Amino acid sequence: MSSSTAEEETPKKEYVSPFTRNIIDTNDLNSLIQGYNHGLCGGQNLGNTCFMNSSIACLSNCTELTTYFLTKRFEKDINSENKEGLQGRLAMAWYELLHDYWMTSTRTGNPANVKSAVAKKVKKFSGYSQQDSNEFMTEFLGILSEDLNKNDKKKYEELPEKQENESDFECASRFWKLHLTLNDSIITDLFSGLLKSEVNCSNCGFHNITFDPFNTLTLAIPSAKKLLEKTKKLYDDIEFFYIPKYCIKSNLRVHLRVKKECPLNEIPEKLNSLEKFNHQIKKLVFIKVLDGKFVRFIDGSESKKEKEFVFAFDDETDGGDGNRIIPFYMNKGKNSSFPRLLFLKENMNFGDLKKIVFYFARNHFNSPLGSEDKNELDKEIKNYKESKKDDAYDENKLFELYNKEYDEIFNTKKAQVANFFNDFPYIITIKNKFDDNGTGMVLFDGKNNLENLKKFNISKDEDKIVSLLDKTKDCYLFLVFQIKSKLIRPYVRLDACENFEAPDYCKKEELTLDNLLEYFCSDENLEKGNEWNCNKCKKKVTVSKRFSIFFVPRLLIICLNRFSRETGYIYGKNGTFIDFPLTDLDMGKYVCGPDKEYSKYDLFAVSQHFGGTEGGHYTAVCKNIDGKWYDYNDSSCTLSSTKNVKSASAYVLFYRKQNW
Repeated sequence: MSSSTAEEETPKKEYVSPFTRNIIDTNDLNSLIQGYNHGLCGGQNLGNTCFMNSSIACLSNCTELTTYFLTKRFEKDINSENKEGLQGRLAMAWYELLHDYWMTSTRTGNPANVKSAVAKKVKKFSGYSQQDSNEFMTEFLGILSEDLNKNDKKKYEELPEKQENESDFECASRFWKLHLTLNDSIITDLFSGLLKSEVNCSNCGFHNITFDPFNTLTLAIPSAKKLLEKTKKLYDDIEFFYIPKYCIKSNLRVHLRVKKECPLNEIPEKLNSLEKFNHQIKKLVFIKVLDGKFVRFIDGSESKKEKEFVFAFDDETDGGDGNRIIPFYMNKGKNSSFPRLLFLKENMNFGDLKKIVFYFARNHFNSPLGSEDKNELDKEIKNYKESKKDDAYDENKLFELYNKEYDEIFNTKKAQVANFFNDFPYIITIKNKFDDNGTGMVLFDGKNNLENLKKFNISKDEDKIVSLLDKTKDCYLFLVFQIKSKLIRPYVRLDACENFEAPDYCKKEELTLDNLLEYFCSDENLEKGNEWNCNKCKKKVTVSKRFSIFFVPRLLIICLNRFSRETGYIYGKNGTFIDFPLTDLDMGKYVCGPDKEYSKYDLFAVSQHFGGTEGGHYTAVCKNIDGKWYDYNDSSCTLSSTKNVKSASAYVLFYRKQNW
């Protein structure tokens, strides 16, 4: 076997984050729950405890944690000496409740022991007043972590910020190592991530970098105005022209919001993701245009400059060394066109060149074919053009029709349409300089008089154009319509252009989870009243602060901060609908650590809050180990669907990393 074949057959290793330690195989759970209710169980309401039942439903469907408990791996980790925990009392209560939820036939579990254990540490949960599901989850995981903490002799110390000789990874590892000496448990393994905090001193410019662990990522819900004010430095509103292949579809003046310094080669992916963009783009070629003239090709790694006129075209190159891209213009009397591009290959013959130009010209003249052919062929062409906004529009089919028409006009029925060539509707010319006042050299005018092309070794359609390409460097090709021709359609504009404006995220009534994450990771200026003591210049100064995410955990909990104090002790609720993905949440856009390329997540649970701050109600919707979604409403657990997952009541989101 060759070495190359062996390499191809060697399976790729799964990526393992340098911050990952304890990997739970959830397949171990399947053998335990056969014949039982596998988590499809509600919880008794003990008196205003819907907040707790919502939390329990979400945490129960954290199958990694549930596997760890039901396989009894937790028993060897109970720390009976740690005074900051409950010496295993909460761990045992949680195991017993999970056993009822997953390994019995009961349809309603009793969470009284879990509530009682948590209340031992957090007194506000001892009564029966309404509480917050996110606060309960936070306290629950904190106490459970202490019950299972391998370290009971904790040494707290304040670590210095990043040093000049340290990399971000080295500094992050130092902070993470300290965190593990204080919190070494399954909770840390599954739920803990690491934030990177950057502070810039306005006085001396000192750049302070530290790292902080988190179990829950809490995101503010800003108004659209605040979101725009804080993130406007992150985005550019750009405009460019997209000219579809051979002008078969309408030209578009595209208005798009992209991240600052976004390279142009990332634009196709952005456009393809928009529902109303009725094109599928693989790759684009960009050119700069000034006063309607081609200036230069723009490298895809560049970003669009302000006030720069940019045109984009579908890239038709195939990577061959002999390929040429030539600027191409269409003129109709005094009406001149935007530049187009001709993608030519050195193995093309002169007939291929004529056919490509025919594609561009076809919209502007009437077919010379007889009425019988015209009724059939033109009707098909017209139908496909009229369906240009339909998702089912078959571009390749239209090219087939164009090819058939070209072949009939120029070959099989050439004698029948001889008058067409006597009144030919366009001329193909070539110039070495755009501003050349002459007409340029005529390549084709319908007569097929190729005398001018003999010096390029072209005397018939089958001859290659390689010599023409080699001897006309930096040339411009022109399609000049003969407006006196009876076949010309006078009212078809060369540069008819439709506006395409991508949805502006700041103008939408609904925010997205990405908006909140971008807001969280944007710069914040701490003004007077929030000064910072600079370690370098030893002054109390105003600063700019920025959070980014260095490491994201296996199970990512995101709290949408819907509750905030309005006045005094009065709290209000923000009921804005936040759109969030059910699959493929890409946290890599916000991660600056080694897991950046391996940070995609799928949703599996949502804690929901209905109503206001007074008299509200908590429920949950969770994806069970059987792959189906279920509604958990206190003692009730019923089959649900994905359409019930997203709502303005979504409060705490649970995501699972795809590759771990």
